[in-house]
Amino acid sequence: MNSSRLQLYRAEFSCPQCGAPAVLDETEYAINCPFCRTGVLLVPERFFRNYFPAAVDGDLIYVPYWRLRGAYFRIHDEDGEVKRLTKFIDTTILGVSLPHLPYSLGIRTQNLTLKPVCDDLPGTFLSPDIALEEVRERVARVQVSGRQFSKSVEDLHTSSREFLEQQESQNVSSYEYYSNFNASLDAEAELIDLISTAAVDLFRKKKESRRKLELEKTKIEIKTTAEKRVDYQEFIGEIISLLHYPVTVRDGVLRDGVLDEQLSRTKGMDTILSEKQAVSVRKTWKSLPLTCPGCGWTLEGASDSILFTCSNCDTRWLFHDKKLRRCRVLHLEPEEKHGVYLPYWKLKIRCPGFEETVYENQIKRNFVWRGRGKDAPQLETEIWTPALRLLPDEFLIAATKINAHAGNLELKKGMPASTALFPVTLPVSEAVESLTLILYEMTGNKSRLAPDLPDLEITASEARVVYVPFQKQAVDLVQPRAHFAIRHAAIRDRTGVGDVMN
Repeated sequence: MNSSRLQLYRAEFSCPQCGAPAVLDETEYAINCPFCRTGVLLVPERFFRNYFPAAVDGDLIYVPYWRLRGAYFRIHDEDGEVKRLTKFIDTTILGVSLPHLPYSLGIRTQNLTLKPVCDDLPGTFLSPDIALEEVRERVARVQVSGRQFSKSVEDLHTSSREFLEQQESQNVSSYEYYSNFNASLDAEAELIDLISTAAVDLFRKKKESRRKLELEKTKIEIKTTAEKRVDYQEFIGEIISLLHYPVTVRDGVLRDGVLDEQLSRTKGMDTILSEKQAVSVRKTWKSLPLTCPGCGWTLEGASDSILFTCSNCDTRWLFHDKKLRRCRVLHLEPEEKHGVYLPYWKLKIRCPGFEETVYENQIKRNFVWRGRGKDAPQLETEIWTPALRLLPDEFLIAATKINAHAGNLELKKGMPASTALFPVTLPVSEAVESLTLILYEMTGNKSRLAPDLPDLEITASEARVVYVPFQKQAVDLVQPRAHFAIRHAAIRDRTGVGDVMN
């Protein structure tokens, strides 16, 4: 499985039937208990809330961190040209405004096994005062390229390396460092945020007694997104959870509750923490029996899948909107020996303003944007989207290539005979959110469409799962009819190619 390569967080749940432990990573929802042979689905209220077990005794305070993982897309106007930015987000962000705490948990904590927050846990669990929407905006903001600045970093009076050395020598806390400079969540954007004029000014006000920075000759013009005519952003396949990290206050000093190390030399942290609002400690998820709603038979499927099969009545059931719903499945027969089947969503959609065109050879299709208004054409068509999590660039390739040839693909009802099937992991709601990006990629007059992207009115009336055969060639999965390939490493799910082939 890919969980170690993808560095996924893991949490230890208990079987609702017999109480046996079951360790799941953050992409899994199903427990198939080997002791009582019971299958259940874990259904969170909104997202999972887990905590890190503490290694120290005392009055523990659990600090919230937002966990975000998924593909990020941005279409924006840069220097008069519409460009597309993609990034795979995999990060944690401090969810409460507190000094002397790490802005992110980093990757070392992914070696620890979490536990779900449940009733009557000892300790104080702080409520996040930074909303999830604000966290999304922060993540999106730091993905912006350094090209938004009109002058290079060479114009700075103090180099970025010297700037970092100053920060370290003056014992500025991690929280102050990241807050004051709005530091990036990834290394590529770190330098950009360090030279933010607002951040430098804030640093100078707080540390003027230690060192004065002379930046009068430095002029950096920041082009804000408010000035841009085109700016559309989307997260696809997003996994959200809330992680609570333990800290404790000993002799007024803040200490790490896992490593038992000092986090700050500043005293009086007990007073600061007492002013923060605590959240009620209760179970925030429930279990759903993994049994066929039609006949009561045990459903079969991977632990990270949202589509399950009943071998007794030969039906497929989709976990959607916290319920199991009947789902129709189609498949494409392979022309020659195949390796694996990848799942797609086939969505019947309606969107005003588009016209569908087909090339003269009747092989490929694309779209033309005619604009909005009373006389705008009404597009009614079918769009395919990948039904598993991929890196953003491969996601768009897998979607646009299969859609270009969709009219020439003859589908058959039911599941394919092969057992080498990738699980369906991308919810249909996420697939609907990707429709705007797919239509944009397949539209010829992109520059005309780009300003209207946030206002597109796309409605989906029908969804089916389609399994498409791919040939395994070296490190790629190749689809010969649609003439494209995706890398094995582009699959960002727990289940990998080796798992399916075996």
